[in-house]
Amino acid sequence: MTPAPVLFISHGAPSVALQDNAYTRALRSYGERLSGISAAIVVSAHWEEDGPVRVTTSHSPATIHDFGGFPDALYQMRYPAPGAPELAAEVTRLLSACRIEAQADVERGFDHGVWVPLRFLRPDATTPTLAVSLPVRATPSQPSNVPKNG
Repeated sequence: MTPAPVLFISHGAPSVALQDNAYTRALRSYGERLSGISAAIVVSAHWEEDGPVRVTTSHSPATIHDFGGFPDALYQMRYPAPGAPELAAEVTRLLSACRIEAQADVERGFDHGVWVPLRFLRPDATTPTLAVSLPVRATPSQPSNVPKNG
């Protein structure tokens, strides 16, 4: 298996999804160069959980419009990428093997931290995708759900 690139992409305001500018064109251009990507794993800053890290496991995650006060066109947008339940199970297993408490979440969909950048990187929405939450009380040196002695 060839590892995929790891990217940090700021999704900006939800309204970025409606824009055609240098930023969105750069995302689209970069996405066009990402060949052979079999799945996407997105850690979203808009999904924090107190307790175990959550990993989406739905076959068809919903598009979450987790914002308010934007143009109606934004609320009509959907990002219908398929989920990746088998990959989600593997991610959950690997996190647990690293002593990071993790659990499956079949209910969670894709918040705008997931679907806004993917709308440009993978506009065809055919790449299986899963989202991963952040622990609420994490610090750079010690995630909240990792034992301190280990």
